[in-house]
Amino acid sequence: MKKVQQGFTLIELMIVVAIIGILAAVALPAYQDYTVRAKVSEGLTLAESAKSAVSEAWQNDGSLANLTQATAAGAAGCAANIVYCFNTSKYVSLIQIASGAAGNGEITITYDTTATGIPQLAGANTLVLVPTIGGVALAAGSQGNIDWHCKGAASTFGPGTAGTVSGRFSPANCRGAV
Repeated sequence: MKKVQQGFTLIELMIVVAIIGILAAVALPAYQDYTVRAKVSEGLTLAESAKSAVSEAWQNDGSLANLTQATAAGAAGCAANIVYCFNTSKYVSLIQIASGAAGNGEITITYDTTATGIPQLAGANTLVLVPTIGGVALAAGSQGNIDWHCKGAASTFGPGTAGTVSGRFSPANCRGAV
């Protein structure tokens, strides 16, 4: 009687291990970028209240002159021309609105790049939300609905200040001419 071979040969097993190794080598960096993008997206969610404050002030007054500090007056990191500034979460160290006479309602989200935050950003750690009406930055007399544009380093949208978060780590709506 002939014995029927059972199981896999060593070469077949080595081929399977090599394929799994190649897939892991490709998938691991993509997954790491994905997790950083998810952490960066948290800042966009946290900035919703700041967006509401700017939109409400503009719709009520047609300017940002009456936009006042909502929380954490004098919070560390607030610049001199920043009226509305507050601290937030584990990954976001600061959200501030440029308002008053010098400001145009841009919201700057600053990410924590320490070991407990998002160290992969390494200094390129800001996203800027730019309010526009009809594709033009807010200006006295502008009327209409406010549209928000997220600007990272890879953004090609015209008006406003660009953030420094690279396109690799920016959410999709912060890249290109969105």
